[in-house]
Amino acid sequence: MFGQNSRRDDVVLTSVFLLYVALVCTVAWHHEPWFDEGQAWLIARDSGLTEILCERVRYEGTPGLWHLMLFLPAKLGLPYATLTLISVVIAVATVYLFLRYSPFPWYVKLIFPFGFFTLYQYAVVARSYGPMALLLVAIAALFHKRNRHPILFFTLLALLANANAHGFIIAGFLAVYHLWHLWLDRSEMGAKCLWQHGIGALVLGLIAILVVILVRPPDDLCVPGMGIKPWNARMLLDAFTPYRYLSVVVLAASMLWFARQKTLHLWAGPTVALLWLFIFKCGSPWHQGVIYYYWVFCVWLSWQTEAGRRAASQTPPHAWAFRGAAATLTLVVAFHVYWGVVCSYHDVLYPYSGSREAYAYLAEHHLDQREIYAQGFSTVSVLPYFTQNIFDNYHDKQNPSYFLWAKGNPLMTRSPSVCGKAPEFVLVGVKYKHDHGLARPEYQLIRRFEGRMFWKDTILERDSLHLYRRRTAEVAAN
Repeated sequence: MFGQNSRRDDVVLTSVFLLYVALVCTVAWHHEPWFDEGQAWLIARDSGLTEILCERVRYEGTPGLWHLMLFLPAKLGLPYATLTLISVVIAVATVYLFLRYSPFPWYVKLIFPFGFFTLYQYAVVARSYGPMALLLVAIAALFHKRNRHPILFFTLLALLANANAHGFIIAGFLAVYHLWHLWLDRSEMGAKCLWQHGIGALVLGLIAILVVILVRPPDDLCVPGMGIKPWNARMLLDAFTPYRYLSVVVLAASMLWFARQKTLHLWAGPTVALLWLFIFKCGSPWHQGVIYYYWVFCVWLSWQTEAGRRAASQTPPHAWAFRGAAATLTLVVAFHVYWGVVCSYHDVLYPYSGSREAYAYLAEHHLDQREIYAQGFSTVSVLPYFTQNIFDNYHDKQNPSYFLWAKGNPLMTRSPSVCGKAPEFVLVGVKYKHDHGLARPEYQLIRRFEGRMFWKDTILERDSLHLYRRRTAEVAAN
């Protein structure tokens, strides 16, 4: 199944793969999608292809590959759970490629699938980072054969550039790196190979220009929390271990390894560009996985360089470099396994988001047919469960249901009143410490739908929904 040299190794890796599939499916079954997951599904469901590519991605700040992947199942009316299923299938494919093609020792392959991002954050939590991880692993598997398969290589780069903004940056650097080395080795290439590379590079360049045009921010874009955040530089350390001093050691050892294999620039270029993006544009803890996956990608490529193969065949003390790289990789992955297990356990036992429970309550008591307002962007997380927008203060209770990151969006307001109206019900998103729900005496809290978004080994933020009723309103369901 995995093409290992010995039957025993193949049996072990097959067992690891099957265990991974069982675990990720179990956790995904219990997972409650939050706003970011539901937003992509709603955009795919309530938009046309042209609208997604020319309008919606501008407000989302990302190319449209993920939305296009969801477009057909959402338009066909498949259940909302299809979103999680798609993410799990992508994660399973990522692990399969890693187990089959990565050059790492058996003990690294044994634990890598159960890491935080591989098992949980970029697998169970369905977002565009799952396809990005799959594409990075696929490119790594092909990288040292890319001159023999230029069309496939540039196709993977084009897909990576359309996965998200981070993939766009990485794909650009990889393309430049490849073309530079192609130029240096051009005398060894045949005319057909050079022609294919030229066509591939031209198409990739045109796609990159198109992405830049389509994703340019609109004038009325309004995303709270954007701005310069110097403290996001610590994401470079937080992506590896829970102890920053230890992460410094990991980075130092990695840089020595990359320098020895002549790949330091390949790792440093995209990593510095990503940090710039996180500091000066937009960054959150979710993006640590981009740094982590790209680091694993670079370790993978370094392992397979010609210099690396020469070092591997030499006797000690020259083999210390490989042992050190393997030890560093194992240390980092071991911490990620701990985080992955903790988060998976927590998601099985406790609700990640209050959205599913809120939907069940609203549907059971037919409150979607009553006058109900929403407050806060996270309230949109209940809308994928309904076929129609249920909020009276948003698009007049009509689709589209997705959240528009634009000035004047009524769901951003702190007050449920619109034009002096006091609705019968108000659903309030409660996310952060300063959120205390609806502090208005004429409204009574009737139900809490709790959600706790676990990150590594702690609760990063709440994802709860509180339902309020106007005290003078007559309600059939208590």
